Amino acid sequence: VALWDMLKQNFNVYCGDSKLESNYVKHMSECLIVVNQPTEPWDITTGSRSWEAIGFGKFILQKKLRIDEFERLGFIDGRDFVYWYTFEDLKDKIKYYLEHDRERMKIAKSGNRNAQHMSMQDQVKKMEKLIVKEFNLWE
Repeated sequence: VALWDMLKQNFNVYCGDSKLESNYVKHMSECLIVVNQPTEPWDITTGSRSWEAIGFGKFILQKKLRIDEFERLGFIDGRDFVYWYTFEDLKDKIKYYLEHDRERMKIAKSGNRNAQHMSMQDQVKKMEKLIVKEFNLWE
């Protein structure tokens, strides 16, 4: 809620669970920046919002967490998406990337291109390795 309030006070944004709305595709296709604040534990840091944004070719500002499998899956901060750390950092980055269209679009395109090279089978294999390593299974 604090994130939504900050965004609404400082930017022209849509905040909410638009997946429950019939115009979700419209909201996602019209946005310039998708702000993602995933939750820990690590197994839900790349929720559906990240993948949907990448699929739509959108620029993602992703909150940096202690553990983030987004990078473990092959996405690179500054190339495919950009991390934010605090609300002040997020505000600064939103302002910066709204003023630098070319850089924002280049990063969004790279994330989308990187995701297209990952088959579902590749993603499942990577996640399986992460889970096995994290929980010391079958070793």
